[in-house]
Amino acid sequence: NNICHGSHPSDMTTPAQMAFNMKMILDQVKDENRIILIVGLPDISKLPSVVGDKRNILGLKAQTVWSILHECDIVTSGKYVSEISQRVKEYNEVFKSFSTGDKIVFGAGTANLIFTANDVSSIDMFHSSKQGQQKFSDLNPVPFIAR
Repeated sequence: NNICHGSHPSDMTTPAQMAFNMKMILDQVKDENRIILIVGLPDISKLPSVVGDKRNILGLKAQTVWSILHECDIVTSGKYVSEISQRVKEYNEVFKSFSTGDKIVFGAGTANLIFTANDVSSIDMFHSSKQGQQKFSDLNPVPFIAR
């Protein structure tokens, strides 16, 4: 959602604001008996090229679905690929900076995820499909600490 705020890269949440937000969130949920997994963001900038001419369950092309739903216009427009890709990298660096290695873990697996058209929902053509969710899960196993 921090990328999808507006229609121009200047509307995206800054890395400094993201760091501030993460600190506030972590301060609220940290607990000595809890392990927190911060899941890395995949590079969604390439979504339009990955989805291509795929159609949803109603037979509508992705661009048509996106123009109706306005799910994340900055990404689905395909205009700001390099800016979005850079911001995703910056966010992941912020997330990684909070990792302690034991109680707060950065799930780098999804930060490097290469997704396919089948990993995208056949309804809104933006969110992860069941297969995409499984990839996320497989790439970020929940750490287990024996007690």
